[in-house]
Amino acid sequence: MTTRSLLIILIFPLLFGSCLKDVNPSDSLTTGTLTQTAQGLRQALNGAYALFKDHVEFNGTTDLNNMYLRQYFQMSDFASDDIVCAQTTTDPLYYSFSLNHTPTQTNSRYFWYISYKIINDVNTVIEAAEAVQNPDATIKQLLGECYFLRAFCHFNLVKLYARPYTDNPAADGVILRTATSDPSAKARSTVAEVYASVIADAEKGAALMQQQRGVQYASQEAAWALLSRAYLYKGVNDSTIYYSDKVINSGRFGLTDTTALRLCLPMRPAARRRSSVLPLRQ
Repeated sequence: MTTRSLLIILIFPLLFGSCLKDVNPSDSLTTGTLTQTAQGLRQALNGAYALFKDHVEFNGTTDLNNMYLRQYFQMSDFASDDIVCAQTTTDPLYYSFSLNHTPTQTNSRYFWYISYKIINDVNTVIEAAEAVQNPDATIKQLLGECYFLRAFCHFNLVKLYARPYTDNPAADGVILRTATSDPSAKARSTVAEVYASVIADAEKGAALMQQQRGVQYASQEAAWALLSRAYLYKGVNDSTIYYSDKVINSGRFGLTDTTALRLCLPMRPAARRRSSVLPLRQ
């Protein structure tokens, strides 16, 4: 056999091999295959839930202080009169006490980042679930939970990064992300537009959620409670009472007995008159 013939034999399989297309292993999971079944949708949605408690890498590092739930409760509650900071700290949570927020503080930047990461994840599940023909009650429940989570995240963003609705509904709100196809560069919606989206998502979620998956998951009552809070912040008291009554009368939850609670006297009346809107880094 000549050298030329030997080279042809060796090169021939390589030529055919180079024409083969990349294929996924038979047992691989992609976004498309994962969200084609109820079990896949549930797993994808659980991934969004996990982002509320996970320490997600941010700016190339993983900080154990960076967690959605931690930043949510601290930035929301520490700005009130419920808690007093009794010592100095380098943790950016201190800005919630002092109300001297900066555009570069880590907890605020992380909260903005992880909120939209959760929203993007549930948008992916929403689009997949809505493509299912004749969805059963289980898929409708999962879809409703996604609408609730999107409403919940948008609501918390507009609370922290925009003026109150009753102050100026036409003021700049936050960026609304309601589809995976949204452009990366998108203008901020008005406060009124964000509230309208939150209410629409929460109403749709409440209508779809007809199953109980435990208190660790979204539920119809959770959507009603969110609607009550959104209408409260809008100043629409009739709707606030309506949805509050629906939660109370659901029979799933009881009201807290306040007789045993200590009276909390306001300690910083001047703080309420100051702006607590978190600044955005341009």
